[in-house]
Amino acid sequence: SFADVLCLLYDFSIISPARPGQPWYKIEGQINGNTFVYYDSQSKELKPVGHLGLQLKDIPFWERQKETLEDSCNELKTKPLEITAETSSNRDFCTLQGRLTCERGANRERRSFWRFHLNGQITPDFELENRKWTVDDSGDQRLKDMLDSDRELTEFLMRVSDGDCMSWLQQVSEHLEEMWETTVSPTTQPEAVQVRAGARAIGPSTWILALFLSCAAIIAIHVGVL
Repeated sequence: SFADVLCLLYDFSIISPARPGQPWYKIEGQINGNTFVYYDSQSKELKPVGHLGLQLKDIPFWERQKETLEDSCNELKTKPLEITAETSSNRDFCTLQGRLTCERGANRERRSFWRFHLNGQITPDFELENRKWTVDDSGDQRLKDMLDSDRELTEFLMRVSDGDCMSWLQQVSEHLEEMWETTVSPTTQPEAVQVRAGARAIGPSTWILALFLSCAAIIAIHVGVL
């Protein structure tokens, strides 16, 4: 069967304010480490990447990604980035790298989570799982407290991870499973085809030989009678 472990993730890169001529957000989607889609604020077009992207672009979830991913960027720009700008010493611009992950384990268990980095290495790393923000020892507790108090943002992110992303994971899983089954032929079928083809190939020779022997026998009998 197709691989039991399946991981669908989206890497977000957001900058505010945007640099002139550059998109203010970029998103790259991956399945088990293979990039399959790219999306940014300038083109606003879901671009399939590689053979995997071309395989997936015709299933229902493809266009549904656009609205959800764009809404996620808008929420992350107006909430965490604004908070970071207020507390950051660098007021020129703020950056956020985020990752949305939905995965199915070897035992078919499923989980989803968000992880964020704000302003690169000097800012805290957050993970949202089970409706809680967590931060390591190097993180900014003030920012965590602000995010904990924003129930609207938390609920939105949970809807995306537990709802949209999990639904997409299921569709991708079903599609890839179907593709895998259609590309793997039963081992007995080629043999049967080969045998039948062989029978058709030797059939005319067999009949010709039989006809020749029959004719020879008839001639021999006719000569004997004479």
